[in-house]
Amino acid sequence: MNFSANSTTNSTGLGPNCEVYTMTTFSKVSETIGYLLVLIFGVIGNTLVVAIVYRNRSMRTPANYFIANMAIADLMVPIFLVPKTLAHVYHGRNAWLIGGTFGEFLCKFVPFIYDVCLMVSIHSLVLVAVERFYAVMRPLRAAIRSTRRCIVIIVSIWLLAMLFHGFYFYVHRLFYLGKKAFCYITWEPLDYRQTVEKIHIAIMILFYAFPLLSITTLYCVIILKLKRQRIPGTRYGHMIINRQKRVVNTFRMVMTVVLAFFICWTPSIVFTLLCFHHWDWEVPCDILFHAQLVVYMMAFSNNAITPYIYFVFNENYKNGLKALLPWYEKARTVGYPRGHLSHSTNSSLRSTIMTTRISFKNSVEQIAEPSLMEQPSRIEPLSLDQKT
Repeated sequence: MNFSANSTTNSTGLGPNCEVYTMTTFSKVSETIGYLLVLIFGVIGNTLVVAIVYRNRSMRTPANYFIANMAIADLMVPIFLVPKTLAHVYHGRNAWLIGGTFGEFLCKFVPFIYDVCLMVSIHSLVLVAVERFYAVMRPLRAAIRSTRRCIVIIVSIWLLAMLFHGFYFYVHRLFYLGKKAFCYITWEPLDYRQTVEKIHIAIMILFYAFPLLSITTLYCVIILKLKRQRIPGTRYGHMIINRQKRVVNTFRMVMTVVLAFFICWTPSIVFTLLCFHHWDWEVPCDILFHAQLVVYMMAFSNNAITPYIYFVFNENYKNGLKALLPWYEKARTVGYPRGHLSHSTNSSLRSTIMTTRISFKNSVEQIAEPSLMEQPSRIEPLSLDQKT
C-alpha cells in the first residue's frame, strides 16, 4: 500500500518535522548499547529462572510456576523488541526491513506478541500474590493448589491478553514509500486521537494501576494476618514461625519486583500522559526522541532486572543457580594451597549434614501437620508452601 506524507502524519499522530528528524550519532550508539544489554541480560536471566524451576522438582509449586511463566514472558519481550527497535534507529522511524506478505504479518505480529508478553508478565506477579493470599487466609481451601489448575490459569491469562490485543492485527499495516516499507498504525475509519487515548487509558488501568493496587493490597492483608497469628506454646511452634518467615521473605522478594516495575514503567506512563494532555500531541521533536530513549529504555530494562531479584532474595533460586553453574563452586577452590583441601572437605561434609537435617525437619513438619490441625482452639491453621 502506498502512502503520502499526510497519511503518514495521520497514522502516527506526529508532526511532519518529526518524521525527518535525524538522531545524533551519540543517541544511536547509546540506544544500541542499551538495548543490546537488555537483550543479553534478559535472555540469560530469564532462561536461568525457567531452567531452575524445570530441573528442581521441589520448586514445582504454584508460586514458582507463575514466576516461571513471568520469566518466559520476560524472555520473549527483548527477543522481539530489540531487532525492531534497532531497525528504527538505523533505517528510520517505523522502517520495516521485510516486505511482502510475510513482512505484513510481522508488522502485525511483533508489536502484538511483545505487548501480550508485557501484560502476561505483570499479571503473573499478581497470581503469585493471589496464591500467597489463599495459602495464608484459606489454607484448607486454597483455590490454586494443583498443577492442573496452575496450567489452566496460566493458559487463561495468555488467552485473555491475546484477546485484548487482538485489534493489533487490524490497526498495524505495512505501507510503501517507493521500495521502502514502513509499519504504521491506522485507525480508519475511527478518529485517531480519541481512539488512541481510550486505548491507552485501558492499557494503563489493566497493565499498571490494577496490578500495583492488587499486589499491594493482598500483601498488606497477608502481613496483617501474620502479625495477628497466635504462636502455640508447643514444641511445634517453631514450624509456624519458620513458615511465617518464608512468607515474609516471599513478600520482600515480590515487593522488590513490584518496586522495580514501578520505577521502570512510571516514566513511560507519565510521558504518555504528557503527550496527550500537556503537549496536546504536538511534542517537540528533540524532546520526543530523547525522552523516548530514556523512558522506553527504563521500561524495557525491567524485563532484564526481574530475574536477578530472585537470585538475590530467594535462597532456592540462589542454590538452583549454583547447581546450574558448577564452575561457580569450582572457582571458589581454585588457588587454595594443599593444606586447604581439608577445609573444602569439611565444608562439603557440613553442607551434607545440614541438608540431611533440613530434610529430616521437613519430614517432621509433614508428619506433625495433622496434629496441628486438630487443635483449632490453640492455633489457627496455616499451611504454606515450603518452597517458594
